[in-house]
Amino acid sequence: MSTHTVKWDDERSSIVLLEGLTATTGGDGNSGGPTVGFWDPSQKPQIASSEDDEFEGADLDESWIKTGTWELGGVARGDSFTTPADTTRYDVNTSRKSHLVMQGVSDPLQTIGQGIRRVLKAENLDAGSSPANWQMVWSFVREVDVSKIPETDNDGVVLILMADKDGVDEMDFTKFVGFSIVTDYTNAELPVKVQMIYAYPPDDVDPVGNPLLLPAIPSFDALEIHKVGTEYRGYCVKGGNRVELGVIDLPGLNPTVYGLYSVISDTPNPLIFIDYVRHSFVAAKAD
Repeated sequence: MSTHTVKWDDERSSIVLLEGLTATTGGDGNSGGPTVGFWDPSQKPQIASSEDDEFEGADLDESWIKTGTWELGGVARGDSFTTPADTTRYDVNTSRKSHLVMQGVSDPLQTIGQGIRRVLKAENLDAGSSPANWQMVWSFVREVDVSKIPETDNDGVVLILMADKDGVDEMDFTKFVGFSIVTDYTNAELPVKVQMIYAYPPDDVDPVGNPLLLPAIPSFDALEIHKVGTEYRGYCVKGGNRVELGVIDLPGLNPTVYGLYSVISDTPNPLIFIDYVRHSFVAAKAD
């Protein structure tokens, strides 16, 4: 199968469609590249899910499980810190209204990094297992330090995942589907790389579909995973464009945990601004 890459068009301020593809809201799951549709992610859903979080309180909801040590306050753009290990500075609805802002320690030897995760509420499970249909949308921005361009490496990765549960409320990092967002300074024009990924034994982490390469600004508005039965589709949303990055059938996956993880390997330590996390449990939506 041929490999394609989707790029950003500065003149049109939009995502470039691959040659031979049409602008549709779906995809056949067999094409070599993404498909595109329109969606406005700025509007709150008319009916919120019990899993939604708009980060409008003074602190994280207690249902979020934190990885590592989280320190409320001290978030500062341009700060460089490599200790204490496994530490994340954060605030909620403070540095930016209705946002969770997190700034993790820089440690290139981290394997998982800092993150937050949640276990689906019992009301949203299907007889204790993953819901038959599940749409999960994360809207966030990760700062990109363009002063580093060009360098020969990346300064970290962000993971957005829905995964099986491992033990008591832990995320199984061998059974998941989601996205990796890497800042790669070897590509000065398009340093942000968004890739749908999955892991399922006996395989390690593998890509799904093709990567989306974006400039430092603008990057993207939201990322979405939509589970319908055993099929998972990944979408990137930017400026009204909804781009399908990949589709995969994973009948053995039983995701009941979701979250965001960040590994930072350079300084200054970038900020991550999370606007919202939203869910619905239907097979199809107009948006």
